Amino acid sequence: MKNLFKIFLSALFLINFAHAQNDESIVSDDFISYMKSVMNPFDFGLNKETQIYMPYSSRYGRCIGFEKGVEDIAYYSKGMTVSDAEKRLIKKLKATIAPLSDYLKKNYKLESFDNLTVTQREILLDRAYESGINNMPKNFVEAVLKQDWQNFVAKVLYNRAPEGWPDAYKNKAFGYRWVNNKKGNNLLGK
Repeated sequence: MKNLFKIFLSALFLINFAHAQNDESIVSDDFISYMKSVMNPFDFGLNKETQIYMPYSSRYGRCIGFEKGVEDIAYYSKGMTVSDAEKRLIKKLKATIAPLSDYLKKNYKLESFDNLTVTQREILLDRAYESGINNMPKNFVEAVLKQDWQNFVAKVLYNRAPEGWPDAYKNKAFGYRWVNNKKGNNLLGK
């Protein structure tokens, strides 16, 4: 009985370890840098001398660091360090993966989020974190899942335009990473 329990615990550990490793491959340093450029491209609210983010106003309401919204009113008086802002971004991105995976399984019959390419996972995670899982346009998700990059780019499905008003900075960050990138991860292979 003890051996069976040890086997069970070992299997549970391996499953959790594999899942954590996969989270790390999605939430890479490169992806974190990209997401920082999406969420706060000009370091709004950052005091350069103290390296403390303070809440600032945006078209999305009050924000701080790399987040939409200010979850704790204490941030209005003490702010958030750059290090804390980065840690919170990573934690929130990782926390978005499981609900995103569940959403894709339920609504798009996706067998496993892990079976998607890194490009697909990053693009979906980017939009799910930034816009909200339930706010991802259907044609956007379908194009990513099919890897229909020609239509994705030609129809500008990656465009973020809440309330019909394009978000130039978020769209530009996406374009630099995936459409006009000369480093080899260009969606159109150019």
